[in-house]
Parts: sequence; structure tokens; C-alpha cells
Amino acid sequence: MTPVFGFGNENDAKIIVRDAINHWRGHSSYTEMTMVIHRPKWEHSMSMRAWMKGDHHSLVRVIEPKKDRGNGTS
Repeated sequence: MTPVFGFGNENDAKIIVRDAINHWRGHSSYTEMTMVIHRPKWEHSMSMRAWMKGDHHSLVRVIEPKKDRGNGTS
């Protein structure tokens, strides 16, 4: 009988994590996020939208602040 919790090798852990991420992400995904940068004397936030397809295709677009709206990376 094989124990459920045993000592596997490092590759087993990588496969489990990769499969979990792929299951969560699916073939494609969309997200909206806000990044906040806290500094001792100032704070800055940026809202973005991101689209991802597989491991090699992604697009991130800035929504706010207005001065940065439309900037993006793929």
C-alpha cells in the first residue's frame, strides 16, 4: 500500500503546482487589478485589466490613472 502523504521528488511537486495553476487559469483568463505602491512620503495606485491565453500570450492595459490610460504590454 502506498502512503497518501509520502516523500516524492521535486519534479512531483512542480507537476502538482503547474497542474493546479493550469486548472485555475484554464485556457484563457481575464482579470482586473489595482496595484498600490506605498512609500513613506507618497502613495500611488494603478488599475489594470489583463487578458491571458496559455503560457505565451498576454496583454495588460492600464485603466487608471488617466494620464497612464491606454499604456500596456504584451
